[in-house]
Amino acid sequence: MLAQTVCHVCKSLDIKDFFGVGKGGKLNLCDVNHRKSLQDLEKSKASCSLCALFFDVVRENVLPGQTDSAIWTDHPIVLRGILTEAGALFWIKVRCGFYYGYCNLHPVTEYNSKKTVIIPQGQIAGEEIMPADSGRNWERLRGWVDRCKKEHHSSCRGSSSSYLPTRVINVGKVGEDQVRLEVTTGKGQKGPYMALSHCWGPYQIIRTVTNNYAQHQQSIPLGDLTNTFRDAVKVTRMLGVKYLWIDSLCIIQDSSADWVAEAAKMGSVYQNSYLTVAAAYSSDGHGGCLRSSPPHSLGHFKWTMNQGVGWVALKPRLRDFLTLPSSVLHTRAWVLQERILSPRAIHYDHHQMLWECRSARWCESGVPEDAFTVPQQRAWDGRLHFEAGMSPRKFWWDWYDLLQDYTARKITHGDDRLPALSGLASTLASVTRGQYVAGLWLDHFPWGLLWRKQRDWMTSAPKYRAPTWSWAAWDGQVKFFDQADLEGYSARAVSDVQDMQAMTKPLGSDKFGQLEDGWLRISGYILECEPRATPGSLSHAPVEGIMPHLNLSADYIKTTEGRRLGMAFYDLPYQPGLGKLFVLRVAVMMNGLGNPMPTSFLGLILRATGKPGEFMRVGIVEHRRFAGEGGKSDPFAKAPRRTVVIR
Repeated sequence: MLAQTVCHVCKSLDIKDFFGVGKGGKLNLCDVNHRKSLQDLEKSKASCSLCALFFDVVRENVLPGQTDSAIWTDHPIVLRGILTEAGALFWIKVRCGFYYGYCNLHPVTEYNSKKTVIIPQGQIAGEEIMPADSGRNWERLRGWVDRCKKEHHSSCRGSSSSYLPTRVINVGKVGEDQVRLEVTTGKGQKGPYMALSHCWGPYQIIRTVTNNYAQHQQSIPLGDLTNTFRDAVKVTRMLGVKYLWIDSLCIIQDSSADWVAEAAKMGSVYQNSYLTVAAAYSSDGHGGCLRSSPPHSLGHFKWTMNQGVGWVALKPRLRDFLTLPSSVLHTRAWVLQERILSPRAIHYDHHQMLWECRSARWCESGVPEDAFTVPQQRAWDGRLHFEAGMSPRKFWWDWYDLLQDYTARKITHGDDRLPALSGLASTLASVTRGQYVAGLWLDHFPWGLLWRKQRDWMTSAPKYRAPTWSWAAWDGQVKFFDQADLEGYSARAVSDVQDMQAMTKPLGSDKFGQLEDGWLRISGYILECEPRATPGSLSHAPVEGIMPHLNLSADYIKTTEGRRLGMAFYDLPYQPGLGKLFVLRVAVMMNGLGNPMPTSFLGLILRATGKPGEFMRVGIVEHRRFAGEGGKSDPFAKAPRRTVVIR
């Protein structure tokens, strides 16, 4: 291993200084001071590989355009080790004031072309990253599969006893130069199969169509496959599995009838797969799976131990489960259900392989799962609780988190908003016995109705897609209330609507997919309000301080008597001539003593369609008591309870 130039400060660094002995001989982590400032570190980086590494790690986390000179001059560079629960080192944290980043590390057996003392097993969790197509990584992948089986992960067992999909690719044996499409319909075939999760990209990829359907059943030369397809075939062969499912080859692409039929089964295809191969970093078929490029080691730390000096290599923070959602594959809407439903998946990301099953997450770098499961973590971690015996309470809030993630993803055809979730919805309906209607669950309907745009305005679909009370009716990212917002200690929301009946009429054979029509009959207190004010007019009352640069704008909606009723979050940009608005109170807040607070409520903003008793949704309203507006009087005290239909 080649030596790298380091400064005198970095030469003196020793991992033994990261640990101290506290009371009762307990091992404690210690901060280790490095350079006196970020400015000092920047000066040294040209001649020291470790200083360059630390500078880049911190600098990439400093906000662009940051002009606070104190960041550069007033805060020292501080290093600290990050340990697993068992006490093994897996990251080095580099901190400068409020800014910090991490370095990965792994032990080395040679330094300056000389053998070094082997660091005892269990002291360092980090492992060296190898090329994805290396013998060591094939052994690692097989080991992960075996470990999943041996640790009796009952929820992620491969479906060796499940029926095969309608069509699969018979991958043949290692060394063969062709594969073939195999039709299983009516044969009652069971056995394990792999599935591929990938981006099609803008380029034409090999597809099964009516004209080549018969030929593909005879043979498909490997040379005709994309890099991603060939790599998926290789992974399947190397694991000793006979069959592989690839959407573009196993669905007849120029047959709308076949696409509708097979799309409805897509959830079960991934759910019953033995292992899903996810080409996480590839934007198209050229990228492949086995072509990842981990960063090189940029420096070394010594570790002085009783038995001598050992060495560890440092490199920039590797992409891992925290960054996986930003991989090109996982920005696609269709892939969300593929990831969640797959009992096991191997993600080939930019820097390393990532194993994910329903019971564990393992990184090639050796970073433990607890690094990605921070207590009280606010960000949704991509999991969904839908096993038998799960808590419906947890499932509902997971579903809203999932929709916030899902609606932010890219989708080529907006009409696929519901079909791209239909497999997951079908599976959840069978497990929870819940009623699924247009992307929401009737068992938790009042809270599901209270979505709003996340940042940018929603946009209208070119044709009917779903009823207006469904997030699927529009294009754009949506946001739901957090569980803490509605089930807090000092206040909690209770439903104020009754007799909810929802109906959807599917466009085709998939009742969880595209819709032809849908409506909601609901009973609640309805208050007539003024029309939406023209932005910039004298009657327009925008809510201040809602971060207009992020378009998180809200207007005050007013009753016909001119009273501010609450903050209105509209779905679409302003359109003139829509007429009077109405507010349906959906939920009322209760205080910690269980008493209702009538001036705190959540509701839907509606407008009349012109048909008696029929409305469309145009947004939601959140109401809090305003000073000087009638104290604690209930704005709905004289409002009638009505039964209406929302389309």
